[in-house]
Amino acid sequence: MQLHLPTQRYAWLGGSLFWRTFILIGFIITVSMAAWVASSHFLERGPKAQQMAARIISTVTITRAALTHSRPAWRTELLFELSSNEGIRIYSLESNDRIEPLRDMSLMPDLENIVQATLGSDTKIAGRVNGMAGFWVSFKIDDDDE
Repeated sequence: MQLHLPTQRYAWLGGSLFWRTFILIGFIITVSMAAWVASSHFLERGPKAQQMAARIISTVTITRAALTHSRPAWRTELLFELSSNEGIRIYSLESNDRIEPLRDMSLMPDLENIVQATLGSDTKIAGRVNGMAGFWVSFKIDDDDE
């Protein structure tokens, strides 16, 4: 009668230098790949926030300039064009609007700081306004309210 123990099934792992080396190299490759992914995610956060902030700032700046320099009679047409072609909707911010911040992302504090440094400290970034989801940015047009 022969007794098969579960340890005999894995006996080839301990006995051969080839398999021990193979497993060690596989483990080292896996750990190094995980470290590379984690470090690239951490190091790309700053440039990614700067790039997103630059897009937001340029969109707000161009939209603000278009609204202030257009004829009052054509502003309705401009707002329609921005909405239908660019997906940019402009609403006036009322004092009774419910503003909910964006969901917590690692980029948001850096993004808000960069945008507020350029557009002004009263600029707000929100994830929902009055229950309507989106990427909301408040800005002032001339000396008007937000």
